[in-house]
Amino acid sequence: MEGHVVASLLGTTSYKVKSKKSKVVEFPALALLVSGGHTELVLIKKWGDYKIIGETRDDAAGECFDKTARMLELPYPGGPQIAKQAENFKKYPLTFRMGGWTRREMEKEAFNIKLPRPMIDSKDYDFSFSGLKTAVLYMLRDMKERHINIGDFTPMICNEIQQAIVDVLITKTIRAAKEFGAKSIILGGGVAANQELRVQIKKAVLMSRRDLDIRGQTTALYLPSAKLTTDNAAMIGAAGYLHAANKDFTKPDRLTAKGNLVL
Repeated sequence: MEGHVVASLLGTTSYKVKSKKSKVVEFPALALLVSGGHTELVLIKKWGDYKIIGETRDDAAGECFDKTARMLELPYPGGPQIAKQAENFKKYPLTFRMGGWTRREMEKEAFNIKLPRPMIDSKDYDFSFSGLKTAVLYMLRDMKERHINIGDFTPMICNEIQQAIVDVLITKTIRAAKEFGAKSIILGGGVAANQELRVQIKKAVLMSRRDLDIRGQTTALYLPSAKLTTDNAAMIGAAGYLHAANKDFTKPDRLTAKGNLVL
């Protein structure tokens, strides 16, 4: 996971909330790491000094994307498929007809699709996406019982699934950044390739400018290039470099593989 944190240093796109000529990540920093197996918020006091302040209690965000996509009979991996369907839905004009419905009819008359945002108002920074997955399951079951063609509504459902996940991720991240005085926000992990998440977290940081300025923060947002969001050797090399720069070495004969290492 440290590799996903430092991936933001490689081919990074950064957005300053307040102008400052710094080319390096300022601390304390807050990392939102989102993938198929992890969803966690990590407070970073310096490189190598990490504290997980929030994590998923069940399904990770990427796992929720995959499982709900499977319910909708979309191909694997589910995240990109849901994002594609959601993007198509947003492009439809209100009068565009999908199956027997126009988008206007879908949104106002036919079937009001509103999914929960699990734990969005909880006092902590943990996540839970199992409830969202279950809500989708029950919603689809209800639609079948009402003889509603789910295929007609797939783009709309995908848009709501994606927005529910994005809302929770961003709300908790911005709140944590304010509480811990984060000067940098880092996005990492496979789900960081989701374009809607990238666009909306950028807007959220910019909209938080007033609160952040009052607190004297100069918060910047660091987004890795999309090609570096999945597991890759470059980010592991970057993480290794940081350890080497701090003379943090291990003798080769003492190296062992640990598949469940945490930050």
